[in-house]
Amino acid sequence: MPVQATKNESQFTISLQNVMGGLCLIANPESIPDGTLAQFDNWEYGVNLNQPQVCPGVVSQYDNAASIDSLFYDSIHSIWYFSHGTTLYSTNLTTKTTLGTLTGSYAPVYALYDDFVCVASGGQIQKIVGGTTLSIIAGSPNSHYVAHNSGRLESYNILSDIKNYSSIGDCTSSVAWTNNPADISSAQFIEVGYKDASNIACSIKLATDSIVIKTSGSVYRIIDENDFSNISVVSAAQRTAAFNHRSGLSFLNKAYFIGPEGFNSFSTVTDYGDVKVDDPAPGAMINGWYVQNVDNTAKVWHVTPRKQIWCKSKNQNEILIYHYGINAWSKRQFTYPIWDVICVNSEVYIAYGNKIGKLSELVDTDDGVYFKSILVTKRYLPKHKKYLMKYVNLVTFNFFPGNFILNVGGKLFPITFTSTGDIAEHDTDIANTDSDLVVPNDYTEKKKRTRKRTKAIQVMLTVNAGRIALRNLSIDVVEIGR
Repeated sequence: MPVQATKNESQFTISLQNVMGGLCLIANPESIPDGTLAQFDNWEYGVNLNQPQVCPGVVSQYDNAASIDSLFYDSIHSIWYFSHGTTLYSTNLTTKTTLGTLTGSYAPVYALYDDFVCVASGGQIQKIVGGTTLSIIAGSPNSHYVAHNSGRLESYNILSDIKNYSSIGDCTSSVAWTNNPADISSAQFIEVGYKDASNIACSIKLATDSIVIKTSGSVYRIIDENDFSNISVVSAAQRTAAFNHRSGLSFLNKAYFIGPEGFNSFSTVTDYGDVKVDDPAPGAMINGWYVQNVDNTAKVWHVTPRKQIWCKSKNQNEILIYHYGINAWSKRQFTYPIWDVICVNSEVYIAYGNKIGKLSELVDTDDGVYFKSILVTKRYLPKHKKYLMKYVNLVTFNFFPGNFILNVGGKLFPITFTSTGDIAEHDTDIANTDSDLVVPNDYTEKKKRTRKRTKAIQVMLTVNAGRIALRNLSIDVVEIGR
């Protein structure tokens, strides 16, 4: 008589429902941890839902017909500033106006101070008043970096070990940069690392102090910058280098920086009022690769609307994306070189190639050029001879139509998909007039039986057009050939 077959004891399921570990570049594909990815190009994690999804595209906002080396938005006067070479311009994203010539040859660093913008490019500090007039601040030191600090304007020169501070509430008058020993509110300066015989590479604000990384790799902490009667400089770490004055930033209680050891950070130590180098580093999953693919052109940007930190590699078109909310990485390959990134409210603007562009969730191109989004999982090897794949189940959410190819263990599944209805995360309709279903058919399922035999299973998902988010992927497998 017929006998009901029992389930094959060697059958198991490879589930990729959770790939929250992100990109892992420190081991071969067989050795990376479960939940991490061997390749994660042009994918990111969603802002509201931490699901893997294809990155937004870029829409051009202004074409300069020449490279845009730096970018800044003046929120007081609602106007943009950008540089090309040693010339500074303003634009309303329709036309441009030449403001004048920079005093230095470096891509400028900008700082909003009071109701005007200060500019440092290696020469004397300049100011932009009223959004229209560029002038030199007389008496100001030659500076590559400027920032607001406790009512003063701070600056430093990367060829020096001295940080300068304007007088309190004034960085433009004839005496704003003149120190009066009898007046603590006058201009101040401090030598960082006395007799250290190296210069300032990077300075990062951390809580109420500043972390200064020297070109020697020595790190110092400046304490009480808001009170020069008590200010002091103490050693904080050794052999922790940063590439340049554009390679560090602070966020909450951490200072992040890029150096020859990769992407690292300092944290405050509440119990001792001190700082420490974080171990493991936030770049632990990518630093093995990153140290081979980054140089002194490194830059770092805090992309607040997307809860990301962008880190530039020596490939001008490439950005490593750190998703700090979940401590995971992905990679973005832009069509054009990336020079600068600015966040204005919830929008992200990029100086790329000869243009100013804006990230857009509504397009799947970089300025009209389609880009491929490639997700590659860990590579699974059998203990014995081969795997027999029996069933593949893929679930995606589709932002708008396109196509992709799913490659599972060498078995190809070309899929064309359509867009779906809006869901709560992306729905901006007013609630009492919204006729959409609360839970519409917001996903596409691909369920496929197969008898494919393979020596290894690795999943590659290549999106050629459209934008999707990965909801679930599972493969039922039997090991054969014992």
